[in-house]
Amino acid sequence: MTGPIMNIVSYDLQVDLTGTADTFRSRAEIRFRAKPGSTAEADLRAAGIRRVELNGAALDTRTWQAGRLDLRGLAAENTL
Repeated sequence: MTGPIMNIVSYDLQVDLTGTADTFRSRAEIRFRAKPGSTAEADLRAAGIRRVELNGAALDTRTWQAGRLDLRGLAAENTL
């Protein structure tokens, strides 16, 4: 049996446009289902990252490269 590794449940995006014209702060929360134990990548286009959490655990932001963030050891229900 094959199928998608991830199914998006919801997105929550907050954007603060009071910064400079070139950059702004944002907060995104993505809830998704996945095959337990699987690995995936999240696309993330940003000037920088302050903090990333997967299921309440901090991820090392240094793993963010070329606009992609590695997500390892996914649960059945996830929040990024």
